[in-house]
Amino acid sequence: MARIIKRKVEWDYAVTEDVASFNVYYAPGEGVNLDYEDAFINVPADVEVSTYSITLPDAIPALENAKAAYTFAITAVDVNGNESDMSPSVSRFFTFVPPAAPTVVRIV
Repeated sequence: MARIIKRKVEWDYAVTEDVASFNVYYAPGEGVNLDYEDAFINVPADVEVSTYSITLPDAIPALENAKAAYTFAITAVDVNGNESDMSPSVSRFFTFVPPAAPTVVRIV
């Protein structure tokens, strides 16, 4: 199995008791205007943590074998299911495709 260099999406948030989780929205493309209908993953909140992260491509299966730009934005979700405005979005080009393996190996 090839080795892929992993990347992280990180964000800071001072969690209060009413924040239950975060939604990490994502879409292919650079500078995409994300909205609440886009794909997302949910990350549980913890009052003991102030910096959160997800590891790519592990956290988002759609990014496996991706060689493209993706845009991300994050919202906070309270215990009642209410969702905050989206954070400013960030975009990055990812290459989660390893090169082909050598085909001929010799011992001389």
